[in-house]
Amino acid sequence: MGGAGAFSDGHGDERRSPLDGIDLPGVEPTRFRYLEVPHAAPLGGGAFGDVILGKHLPTGELCALKRVPIRESPPGLDDALPANVISELQCMRMVSGERNVVRLMDHFASGRALVLAMELCERGDLATALGHDFGDERGDRAASTSQPPLSDACVKSLIHQVLSGVAACHRLGVLHRDVKPGNVLIHASGVLKLADFGLAAAAAANARTKEASGTGKTPNVNASDDDDGLVHHGSYTRGVQTRWYRSPEILFGAAEYSAAIDVWSAGAILGELLSARGPILRGESDIDQLARTLRAFGTPSETRWPGASALPDYGKISFDAFEPAPRSEVLPESSDRDGAATDLMYRMMELDPGARVTAAGALADAWFTAEPAAATPAAAADELIRVRGRSR
Repeated sequence: MGGAGAFSDGHGDERRSPLDGIDLPGVEPTRFRYLEVPHAAPLGGGAFGDVILGKHLPTGELCALKRVPIRESPPGLDDALPANVISELQCMRMVSGERNVVRLMDHFASGRALVLAMELCERGDLATALGHDFGDERGDRAASTSQPPLSDACVKSLIHQVLSGVAACHRLGVLHRDVKPGNVLIHASGVLKLADFGLAAAAAANARTKEASGTGKTPNVNASDDDDGLVHHGSYTRGVQTRWYRSPEILFGAAEYSAAIDVWSAGAILGELLSARGPILRGESDIDQLARTLRAFGTPSETRWPGASALPDYGKISFDAFEPAPRSEVLPESSDRDGAATDLMYRMMELDPGARVTAAGALADAWFTAEPAAATPAAAADELIRVRGRSR
């Protein structure tokens, strides 16, 4: 366990941090190794901090520096790292080194902030490349005009990489809880990297029969040993998951939920890659998001989703009984000609989390081995940016 170190402003001015003496979990933090690149545009903002361009001084390697602010403790209480900060650092260290997850290089204290030094992904994020025009950090607006279609090989490569990042997190015991295009970064090599663990949580591993539905009653028949049984226990906050990618169990107020919430979000990304109309469920409020979800996938019943009626918010709002909408309405102007990719999306977006395919199970879907073969990451990224015309 290492104490927090000092941070250099690049001019040899050592600034002691109020966090000095507080243990940071994991590797020994370094001193005087990172410098903010002056006049560089911000790289983005995460759930709990801003991201700026930095440089690793010994090597000259550029990196991304995420500053996570630390609030002062009330009078009479010792400084301590907030739970969300500890959780983000812990989760990043658990998954760092996986090919499709952004790599944590280091962490250190600077003033009243914890700084996470991460590998730089120079080509921006998937949301920008897809042409999103976000009005705020939660992504409540996007272009509604038709976008040029992506090839099957490109879509296959992109979603395989997203699922690989999600599956790695689940295998290592982490629920990301905010999978969305804006949190999928594009490395210079074209490889996609799952990023921003500000809402992530280390999950408890439960027996398979207790894994799935948010009520803890339904076994996940699609589960694999790699990512089955991850359940988050604790108080539920409505800040979990960005609205357009929010799973139905979270929309119904589940206080206990599984790794299936991340799979739903990845399914929504797959739908977005297939449709020329962008995000497939664009709710303007949480209630509208739930209504759109039910119109698209049907109203749940105890037969279709055992335990759904026991979820906290299930009976608070009355909706008409919806049958699932035609696939052509859910995925307008889809590029999926034979329906195989759409079939996978529907498996990933089953209303019942217990029937939803896991990330590892989705990666084993026959569509990934069918012709055409998935494009290489570099070719897929090049096509995405060329066709949709957006890059950092």
